[in-house]
Amino acid sequence: MSEAPENKPIFLAFAASYDDNAHGQDLPVAALLRINPTDFERLSKTVADMVSGGNLLAAAVELSPESFLWIKTVGLTSQGSLASIEGFFDSQTDALINQENVLEMDENSAHYMDFCVVYEHEMHDARVDLMMDRGSVVLAPAGYADLGHRQRYNFGGIYSRWDDVVELAGRAWSSQATAAQIAEPSASPAGLMLDATDKATVVAALTHYMNEGMGEPANRPEAIHELATGLDDSVVSMDDDGLADLIRRLQGADSVDQQGEVINPSGIFETKVVVRVLSAGELGDHSLAAIAEAISVGDCLGQVDVGPSVALSREKACERTCAIGSEPGFFASELVDGDDDGDKVQRDRLTA
Repeated sequence: MSEAPENKPIFLAFAASYDDNAHGQDLPVAALLRINPTDFERLSKTVADMVSGGNLLAAAVELSPESFLWIKTVGLTSQGSLASIEGFFDSQTDALINQENVLEMDENSAHYMDFCVVYEHEMHDARVDLMMDRGSVVLAPAGYADLGHRQRYNFGGIYSRWDDVVELAGRAWSSQATAAQIAEPSASPAGLMLDATDKATVVAALTHYMNEGMGEPANRPEAIHELATGLDDSVVSMDDDGLADLIRRLQGADSVDQQGEVINPSGIFETKVVVRVLSAGELGDHSLAAIAEAISVGDCLGQVDVGPSVALSREKACERTCAIGSEPGFFASELVDGDDDGDKVQRDRLTA
């Protein structure tokens, strides 16, 4: 498979954002991120995992130190664009996006000149941070400066939309080979891809639908029943059991097959419980037991919503137990009923 004649990198510009304690410190005011096709492929894979998995809301990707350039003073050309940086960025030929926030910096950080002043101090832990923002993936470079005052100054760039990066890459790398590498993660023809926000919204809507009694077809208004069947009389709409199963699949979609069966089940279930409390002042940081007592005998009002229990795969059970500060062996003796040998087999499956 042939590649583009010239795999030139693309560039993203980011204005810096710091905490208030960074005022007056010698810190970079902006950063340039240089992304070549290989780096793009790594970022694209992470984005695909975030979008398709639905549970990963943030991630960090480490690129080579040569991918980052930290700027002390932004140079602005007479055309109002970012000035070149020798050996790194050519304002005449290189593809650049997200420079608007850099060009709008005040006179203390940006000047009209033919070059940008490079930040001389080392930036540690340089990486690209990605996060979900209202259903879309955004990214920015991150790192920190240590100026010898026992204080870390974290660089937080103004985020850029992943969709914009994909569009820029598509324009810069037009060959058939790179077009396949830069294709934005999308749904297969067989179904719609839902991110974490989409899934949570659908689950909330379905839960309300069931709580209103419309899990039983006879209880639905005609217009709602038509929506549930897609205006097709041959379609049998879901009842309460079907809706509960759909909710379970949405909440654990990365662990079930097309028939809704959990792949490599662990015997562990996850149940999400939401506690809503109304109090005269701020509730503060309390244990569940203290909150329950405040609702039962104190001056608070409370409501507890218990969601459906979701069967977890072995991998997901390990991930969940570690995420809450425990370890997979916690459930080992309770995974299956039976003799000790059976317990040992299931324990080995979970902790392998």
